[in-house]
Amino acid sequence: VTPDEFIPVAEEAGLIDDIGEWALIEACKFNNRLIQAGFTPLHLSVNISTAQLRGDRLLGIVKSIPERTGMPIEYLEIELTENVLMKNFEHNLEIMNKLKGLGVKIALDDFGTGYSSFNYLTKIPIDTLKIDRTFIARINDNEKDAYIADTIINLAHKLGIKVIAEGVENTNQLTLLQEQTCDILQGYFFSRALNEEEFVAMLKENQA
Repeated sequence: VTPDEFIPVAEEAGLIDDIGEWALIEACKFNNRLIQAGFTPLHLSVNISTAQLRGDRLLGIVKSIPERTGMPIEYLEIELTENVLMKNFEHNLEIMNKLKGLGVKIALDDFGTGYSSFNYLTKIPIDTLKIDRTFIARINDNEKDAYIADTIINLAHKLGIKVIAEGVENTNQLTLLQEQTCDILQGYFFSRALNEEEFVAMLKENQA
């Protein structure tokens, strides 16, 4: 069941806060187990929904992460989509600034599919910008999409923002994005979703 299906249902049923807290805490516990096992510390990105940004509950949960999970908070990155961010911009901006004050990194996910206003890139304290897969899918066949990706990467770098390309699935995409100096590439070309045991095995193989 995809997030697009279950998140709206969880929000309507009033369960999204509890589910979101459980997912965040469990992910941090897993990351801390990796650190304790001797792996190079990884930054952990967790998506946040609109409902989770209401009030100050999220801040309290994030503050409790070191005590509840053992993971240093600087390894946490919170991901928001453009649409989530803009639904209550002033409040969400305040939450983002408070999270940054705790040492949390902020990522803007699915960039290019929502409001795509370059104006607010100067207002929100983001560390990472993720180019949506809809652009990446066509960058080798559509010159305009390639120009858009290149422009986003250059603009983000000038603003001191790291860029991740989502949905990389073949060598041609990989090569072009490397030429465009994209910082991080993500997609099925590297790996599909893995369970805990498979992920640990992959880390061991890559560190061998």
